[in-house]
Amino acid sequence: MERKRQMDDNTPLEPPPKRRTSTPLGHNRIVAPALPSAATPRMCEVCGEDKSINSFPNATQVSSHDHEHDVCHECFTMHLDVEVDSKMWDQVSCPQCPSLLQQHEIQNLATPECFAKYARFARRAALSSNPDYRYCFSTSCESGQVHEGQEPVFSCQECGHRHCTVCEVDWHKDETCEQYQSRNQVQKEYEAESEATLQATSKPCPNCQARIEKSDGCDHMLCSQCQHQFCWACLADFIPIARHGLHNHHPDCPNHRPAGDNNEDMIAHAGAMLLMANGRFQEMLEEVFGFRLQ
Repeated sequence: MERKRQMDDNTPLEPPPKRRTSTPLGHNRIVAPALPSAATPRMCEVCGEDKSINSFPNATQVSSHDHEHDVCHECFTMHLDVEVDSKMWDQVSCPQCPSLLQQHEIQNLATPECFAKYARFARRAALSSNPDYRYCFSTSCESGQVHEGQEPVFSCQECGHRHCTVCEVDWHKDETCEQYQSRNQVQKEYEAESEATLQATSKPCPNCQARIEKSDGCDHMLCSQCQHQFCWACLADFIPIARHGLHNHHPDCPNHRPAGDNNEDMIAHAGAMLLMANGRFQEMLEEVFGFRLQ
């Protein structure tokens, strides 16, 4: 028993079990970054509002771009409206970079109305590559069709409007193309001659730009459109001339007189009295008869 106890006393003791201790985060442990949740707000680069992740396009909706999408759905949609209206159908770009958007991306993010417009532009561009494709001339129709053969009459299958494919005008009924072109040339020459005569014998009102023709009489003009009074020779406002003197004409005007000239003072006084009398007469007409002389 004593020997056994001694052997037992010489038996090495087993080490105590190790205690498990927790290591604080951030010391000797690598922690994977937390993925953003749908509730994590993100600021839109356009409107500046903080919105949830679900308010922004995802990688599936805009698959051709490899950057984060920091423009919300609402701003992206408004961007597409402007792009489709202001650019060629194949030049619609991303709001964050110059990269062009693909058709499926525009369909994913545009309104149905915007995408229908985009699809219509794309279809018309494809058809326009055909040299025989022509658009309808009607201002209320956006249709078009392939027009083949020598027949000059284009009849729209959508609205029935007809135009001439040779003269490129609405169909000239009861006239051949040669007759229409001859008549149109005569009309253009007459209009050009009339315009030249009008430019030579009339001037624009300095106030409203309406053309005024002077047949005879003095240089004191009254515009029938806006009632502005001016000098025919130099286009100066006639009110300061009548009230303060002929020195208010342009210095190169034949009606100009130096300031302080006796004749100028007398003419100015007479002009002021004339304006005053005319004003009182106009007021009387309006008060009694309800109208003013033009």
